[in-house]
Amino acid sequence: LTQLRTGHAPLNKHLYTIGRADSMLCPFCHAAPETVMHFLIQCPALRHHRAALARSVPPASFTMNNLLGSARCLDALMRFIDASGRF
Repeated sequence: LTQLRTGHAPLNKHLYTIGRADSMLCPFCHAAPETVMHFLIQCPALRHHRAALARSVPPASFTMNNLLGSARCLDALMRFIDASGRF
């Protein structure tokens, strides 16, 4: 969670920046850099998992700040991360 909050998560944008990945592109959609925002909110390939996340939190809570900073979103966020298979 701390890594996602700080942008130092093992996502391709960060890994590419530190020389640990050949590309910064998302491995799911290959259409955009894999940033925290892309992974949690934007990636079309993860929309099924994201829909389950969105159903688990109040609509007003579906923002980066709330997903990464609200205790009430934590369980749903962890289920989304696990379901993505990314980490």
